[in-house]
Amino acid sequence: MKTVRLLLSLAALACTQACRCTPPVVVNSPELVASPLALSFNACPSKDEAGHAVADISADRQMLTLTNNGKAQATLTLTFDGTGKDFFSTDATNTPMTVDALGSAEVPVLFAPTGKGDQKAQLIIDDADAETAVLNIGLTGAVINRPAQPTVAAAMQNNTTLTDFSTVCNIDSPAANCELAFADTLVKEASTLKIKLRNTGCPALKVTGIEVKQSTAGGGDLAYFLDVPAVTPSVGNPLVLSTADGTSEVELSIRFAPDVDASGITQRYADLVIKTNDPATPQMDILLSGNAIEPAVYASPTFCDFADPNDLCGNSTKVTNKAAFLIKNGGNGDITIDSTVFKSTGSATSGTSGRFTITGTPVAGTTIPAGGSKVLEVTHNEMPLYVVDTITVSASTGGQSAGRAILTVAGGLKPCLSTDPMDQLDFKNPTSTVTVKSLFIKNGAGAQCGELIINGVTADPSPQFALVDPLVAPGTHVAAGSQVEARVQYTKPVNGGSQFSVVRIDTNDLDYGPPALKVVRLYSQSPLDQAPTAVLTGCTPTNTACPTGGDVMNMTVHLSQLTPKTLTLSGKNSVDPGNSNPMPIRGYKFLLTNKPSNAAAAMLENNGVTITQDSVKLTLDPAAIGSYKVFLSVFDDSGQQSSPTQLLINVYQ
Repeated sequence: MKTVRLLLSLAALACTQACRCTPPVVVNSPELVASPLALSFNACPSKDEAGHAVADISADRQMLTLTNNGKAQATLTLTFDGTGKDFFSTDATNTPMTVDALGSAEVPVLFAPTGKGDQKAQLIIDDADAETAVLNIGLTGAVINRPAQPTVAAAMQNNTTLTDFSTVCNIDSPAANCELAFADTLVKEASTLKIKLRNTGCPALKVTGIEVKQSTAGGGDLAYFLDVPAVTPSVGNPLVLSTADGTSEVELSIRFAPDVDASGITQRYADLVIKTNDPATPQMDILLSGNAIEPAVYASPTFCDFADPNDLCGNSTKVTNKAAFLIKNGGNGDITIDSTVFKSTGSATSGTSGRFTITGTPVAGTTIPAGGSKVLEVTHNEMPLYVVDTITVSASTGGQSAGRAILTVAGGLKPCLSTDPMDQLDFKNPTSTVTVKSLFIKNGAGAQCGELIINGVTADPSPQFALVDPLVAPGTHVAAGSQVEARVQYTKPVNGGSQFSVVRIDTNDLDYGPPALKVVRLYSQSPLDQAPTAVLTGCTPTNTACPTGGDVMNMTVHLSQLTPKTLTLSGKNSVDPGNSNPMPIRGYKFLLTNKPSNAAAAMLENNGVTITQDSVKLTLDPAAIGSYKVFLSVFDDSGQQSSPTQLLINVYQ
């Protein structure tokens, strides 16, 4: 605060102590506060060790919040200073020009280094009021030391310690690291393991295909299924993993669900084939392995819907609210039924609220000889609410497991689940970074529709899609004719590319029973957005057609031949390879960093300011010879910044 502010404050204080003072003068001015006061960045260099440009590099973006606590609007002027100032910039398309009184605004700051070595700079913010001090934000940019090409790696989940992903498959790992090994799994049951797919290189990794293929070894049953992603990527719709914007890892979910194999071979093998743009590993093959255990205990039937008049539920004719499950021994020795357990309660005899109850002669504790069977009788207590429960029948032989039989029972008035939209929520190509859309979960109207119970609403793991508040709580009841809203957020990646995921809705509607559930697919259709390329050229007044320039280009001029003493610096040949728009470049920043020591009259138009024009004027000092050095950075529609390109101008008399 300047001296005049102090005098005004003292005057105001004096007025409060005297009876006949005139009212104090109110000074309306901006008062900016920044949060945070320093920003830290991590980004990959846009040039490799040989100085060549690297494609698909994204600048690191951090947000700075400016709050105006004053009573006047702040008009912003943003400049960079310090040794690393050339590598920091603001997003030309999203940077505010003003901050309203008592308002706030966000400033996106980008870090785009060209080579190795950490950088430091300061962002200087002036609010256009001569009486207020400028803000100085410290900027620290760390350059990520990773390969200059996309590099695929896959971390395998351990089947005994599910938090362990320490086994990693990559180009340098042994073959044993490229195997996802499942625990022994009973036939007709399933187990799931995950693979964390990573990009350990700097440029964006594009996954163009994921496929499960039958192996020539093991049984003939293809027992493996790719559950996540539900929509597999393709060349036209790649899954993009970028390092700079935090999306360098995605989860794949593989389900092992063995079935009976006529060959009698218990081993099950398959290959998970992952295709990418990694030049060293364009195709990664991961072996899927597991052992199928055939149980001795079976049940017939395994499902009963008491509400379905056509479901006999194991009886020879329909018996109201009674089922007869036949528990069989398919082995070659005696088995003992160890337990019967309801999933809803953990009870050996009944489910929640007594809806389903084991009656008649209990089977738990009995022995069934080879080829023999026992009847498990279950009754249903009729109620309107549609309920689904399971009963697990476990058996053993000689102290070893003989398997499990899973029985599903259902009864009541079925709900009528639907969604709006029904199958696909398409975010298309939004202009904003974050977009939220609504997904309505509906229960149909009419006497035929019972109450809908939502057990859970989940989105497959994705860096781009997520459910946001207000979330649908498990156990939510939806009456017939009503609906609830789920909200899905899409975060547009800096480098674009189509993205996809799914929302899975678990309810008491058996038309969408597990493991399928009700699925709504999530899509975005953003085109793949590569970083633009800056091309800087210089023209003399007599040369109206600037030549095509390149990275680090020299230009020689003679003052004696130059009238007027100005040059036109042009970025019109800059290109954005990810955009078909005839004029794709949306921002140009020309920066004069060096000039002859005695060139006091030299001036670059709009020096260090991001503008929409593709050219500026450089006025040379007519009394100075030597070298001028100018940099150009350009910005595309999404705010991606190019690597700065340099023009060295050697001036002679």
